[in-house]
Amino acid sequence: MGGTFDEARTRAVARELLLEVDLERATERAVRDEVRERLRARASEAGETTLDVDANVISDEIDQFLSQSTPVKRARERGDDDGDDIGGYVAAVEAVEAKRAKMTEDDATPPSPAVAESRVLAALRALGEDGGCAKTIAEFLKRDKGAVNKILYAAKGRGLARCAESERGAPRWFIADGCDGGESTVPARAATSSMTPQTSVKTTELATSPRSDAVENEVVALSATKRVTVRKWNNATLVDFREYYQKGGEGPYLPGKKGISLSLPQWKVLRENIDKIEPAIETCDGSGAEVLVCEMSKMRRCSVSKYKGAVLLNIREYYEKNGQILPGFKGTALSKDAAMRLVVTAAKIDERLASLV
Repeated sequence: MGGTFDEARTRAVARELLLEVDLERATERAVRDEVRERLRARASEAGETTLDVDANVISDEIDQFLSQSTPVKRARERGDDDGDDIGGYVAAVEAVEAKRAKMTEDDATPPSPAVAESRVLAALRALGEDGGCAKTIAEFLKRDKGAVNKILYAAKGRGLARCAESERGAPRWFIADGCDGGESTVPARAATSSMTPQTSVKTTELATSPRSDAVENEVVALSATKRVTVRKWNNATLVDFREYYQKGGEGPYLPGKKGISLSLPQWKVLRENIDKIEPAIETCDGSGAEVLVCEMSKMRRCSVSKYKGAVLLNIREYYEKNGQILPGFKGTALSKDAAMRLVVTAAKIDERLASLV
């Protein structure tokens, strides 16, 4: 009979166990079974409901433990991932991946075809600013997670990918700044008052010039995966901020579920306050506090906030629950670079709107 699942307690027991077992000999299945037995024993002693174990959680904890243990930890402490000693870092990663492969070889997972680094990097571009863990990327490419993990760490060592460590769960991976496959990004310093007119013009041209991967009705490409389009729907004119993706990291960009459509009056409010975005970014970056840019309607707002250390411009719909105003599903979160592209290309959106009126 199955029990309930408690992620926090499962992770805590897994971390405790990983400090005790010999990972050269233990398999992932053995670790999972032992975690299950410890959880059930403790629940029985406390007279609580029996707890079940999620295999994905155990896998994530093993990956995180291995990435923080020797030799990778020593390689990181030496600074090998800065590019000064790439060979040493990659060798350390390969040693960890060999250990990881040994742990999973008894789990009867059928081998998957080899995966090229170019496809992993393409998947990171497709995932965009949200990034993804190795498991997500492996599922995206339909490839083995261990192989993908190895490529990710090697790519990081060569400056092609970056990762954000998480206190809970596996590291989250992103394409490295300036490695977006030929599509220049706006430098981080552009999101400050030091943006020069020349930089502004260049940014506008990059975001609005004709693109081979442009989507229908596209006006501005804020990033590889986040686009602004303008369209007519019935008698309404809409400005869409939407996230796009490629199946398997290849082929045409397709519209995803994440995004928001602004009516013409709502866009006009945002447009009138567009110059407030840059100072709001500076304020939030310095203080960490959320800064309201404008209210486009009673339940739609534009604000700047920090999430996991990153400053984001949020264009989002909210809802009320128990007297509180909470963020809803409809919306988009733009990086500083993408936000500044919006600022300097707003006039292009106005031009497209004027052509449809």
